[in-house]
Amino acid sequence: MKSVMMCAQALFHPLDCFDLIKRDRERTPWLTMLILWGLAALCQTASVYLTAFALNPNLPDESNLLLLLALIFVPLFSWVVGSYSTTTLMGGEAKFTEALTGATYSLVPYIVFTPLLIGLSHLLSAETAGLFTALRVLVVVWVVILQLASFMRLNDYEFIKGLGVALVGVIAVLLIWAVVILLFVFSYQAFLFFKELYMELKNQQLFN
Repeated sequence: MKSVMMCAQALFHPLDCFDLIKRDRERTPWLTMLILWGLAALCQTASVYLTAFALNPNLPDESNLLLLLALIFVPLFSWVVGSYSTTTLMGGEAKFTEALTGATYSLVPYIVFTPLLIGLSHLLSAETAGLFTALRVLVVVWVVILQLASFMRLNDYEFIKGLGVALVGVIAVLLIWAVVILLFVFSYQAFLFFKELYMELKNQQLFN
C-alpha cells in the first residue's frame, strides 16, 4: 500500500515522494523497483506492438525489442551511476540505493500514461500524428524533470548547484558510454585480428 501511495505521490506530489525515500533510506524497496522496471519494459513492448499503425513510429516486424528496451534502461542506470559518482565528489547526501529508488519512481508517468496513449492512438487519425507525438514527448519530458527533481531533493542541492552538478553527471555518463564503446570497438577489432590470423595459419597448414 505504501508503494502505491508513493507512486501516486510521484505523479502529483513528487517532492513528498522523494522526501519519503530520504526518510526510509535504510530500507530499499527492491521488490517495488523490480515491479516498476518490469512495468516500464511491458509498456515499452506494448507501445511497439499495440500502438495504431498510422501513429506508430516503430514497425513491429522490423523492431529490435532488446534495443528498444535498452533505450529505457541503459540511460536510466547510466544516469544513476554517473550522477552518484559525481555527487560523492561534490557534497551529495544520497546513497546509491536512494538515487536508484528515486530514478525508478520517476518512471511512474511513463508507466501510467503509455497505456493511455496506446488506447488514444486507436481513436486518432494520421492527421493528428503531430499531437500524438507531442503527447509522447511530454511524457518523456515529465520523466526527465522528475529525474532532475529527485537528484536535487535527495542530495539537498539548491537549484543552480543542482543543475551544475547534474550537468557534470551527464558528462560523466557520456564518458562512461565512450569508454564502453571504445572497449567494444577494440575488442571487436582484436577478435577480427585473431580470427584472420587463425584462418591464415590454418590455410598455410592445408597447403603445406
